[in-house]
Amino acid sequence: NMSSLREVFDQADKDRNGHLNSKETRYALARILKEQGISATSRDVYKYGKKILNMFDEDNSGGLDFDEFVRLHQLFIDSPTFKNDILTLSSNSKRNRKGRRTRELSKKRKLETLVVHIMQARNLVSADLGATSDPYVTAHIGGRSKSKVTTKVKKKTLNPVWDEIFQINVLPNDETIVFYVKDKDFGLKSDPLGNLEIDLDTIKKSRPKHGWYKLNDIGHGELYISLSWKKKLAHHISMRGNFSLFIDRADNILGKDDGGTSSDPYCKIILRSPTLVNNRKNEMTKKTSVIKKSLNPVWEENFEWNDIILDPNCRVTVYLFDKDKIKSDDRLGVVHLSMDRILSRETDEHTYFLSPVKKSERAKGSIRICTTFLTNDRPLPNVGSNINTVLQGSDSVEIWKIEGENKVTWPNEMHGKFYDSDVYIILYTEYLPNPTCTIFIWIGRESLVEEYDTALKIANEIESDIGGYPTIYREMQNNERAKFIDLFHKSIEYLMGDIDANQKKNHQSCRLLHIKGINNIRVTQIECSVSGLNKGDSFILDGGDIIFQWNGGESNTIERRR
Repeated sequence: NMSSLREVFDQADKDRNGHLNSKETRYALARILKEQGISATSRDVYKYGKKILNMFDEDNSGGLDFDEFVRLHQLFIDSPTFKNDILTLSSNSKRNRKGRRTRELSKKRKLETLVVHIMQARNLVSADLGATSDPYVTAHIGGRSKSKVTTKVKKKTLNPVWDEIFQINVLPNDETIVFYVKDKDFGLKSDPLGNLEIDLDTIKKSRPKHGWYKLNDIGHGELYISLSWKKKLAHHISMRGNFSLFIDRADNILGKDDGGTSSDPYCKIILRSPTLVNNRKNEMTKKTSVIKKSLNPVWEENFEWNDIILDPNCRVTVYLFDKDKIKSDDRLGVVHLSMDRILSRETDEHTYFLSPVKKSERAKGSIRICTTFLTNDRPLPNVGSNINTVLQGSDSVEIWKIEGENKVTWPNEMHGKFYDSDVYIILYTEYLPNPTCTIFIWIGRESLVEEYDTALKIANEIESDIGGYPTIYREMQNNERAKFIDLFHKSIEYLMGDIDANQKKNHQSCRLLHIKGINNIRVTQIECSVSGLNKGDSFILDGGDIIFQWNGGESNTIERRR
């Protein structure tokens, strides 16, 4: 009734001037929501304060008088659309204990994520002296500049290569995505080099939209981009089967006894799974035998869990301890096994480097572990009918080398080894959380442009054969992504030259390898000469029957271990 509205109006009118400003309007609107049984504050309806003030301030006084406030209340009662908009915003705008706002409104609007891969440009306009430019690209959804993403600046080039990937949230009412290519002028406003607008409806759900696009508003210039919708992945895939873990051996572990010259090591395996109900911790523990006084213990023990359910939420952890009779056992390191590798592969054998559990602890050496998971629930990639022509083996990684206009299968024993004068196509099949395929194009620093064009053409053919929408990444030598290096146990090797099958017999048996990196190891074959050595890195001299390791005086200890 009018008396209750007058009471709300008077309480909101803090300065007693007979008009509600934007802040007071929000307070009054929050009171109206409270009458409807909705718990809301003036902060919850912040975005609607100025809109409402502009809509109902008929006399342009800068505030709402009582009559205008009554019409606002009447519209709120009579208009379901106006009411639902405010109720939706208020009921989904909350604050957690830390004071951070968590909005479920985006979920109700069914946000989609657009993956934007800005690869390169060519024949851009020169905007600086010397017939060059310092180009970079910005992109945002049309009408929403706050969704803008920006690439790095490439200096003094008209054919820049960015190879950067962004993700942009797209609302249902968004229609286009806009790209701007600009020349960076430090201290001044950037010069435009062209723009591009793409309709979001033209991007198919099944496969990415990629290619060269001509820039507008400028005489020439093209931009190569790839647009695709991010797939909605399932939370997890549960598989029932028989799981076994084989502890082979450990090498060069930390010494805790006899002045650091020996240890009495044993392994403790902990399998954590929400499906285990035999105890409150949902875990099962097994131990190896103790090997007396050894820094290179050999166990060769196998542990089995039959008819067990595994999913990505499970954890398999292997701790290495030194057995002590009097005091508590000392930790020598820990290894966390990847559930993706266990679930996606029937058998996986790998050497893991031990890591300290705490920063105050030390760890050293490696441990060899083989896992086997036999199950009938392992899914196959969601691909088309031509998958057999692409995935010729059961491995998760397939590699082809470009020779002329064709691709040649790269043997399994050469995976992770690439010649710097060649181009390779790598197809990675990932099974979790959903079966997907990813295509990498690796480009050696001495390779030809024609080989890359052929690789890109063949990669598109593989993409069509698969029938899904795999992502295509370009990997330049010495600038590979960590995701790519992880495919080869965090270590890749660069080889010199291009050695065909008929020339391998005449290949020199002596090689000098340069070891570089801490987390991701890069092994580069260099000229077998003393001039290639330096005191800051580690090197391996492969003489065929005998191998030497040479460590520079200032080399990193982790590089030496690797």
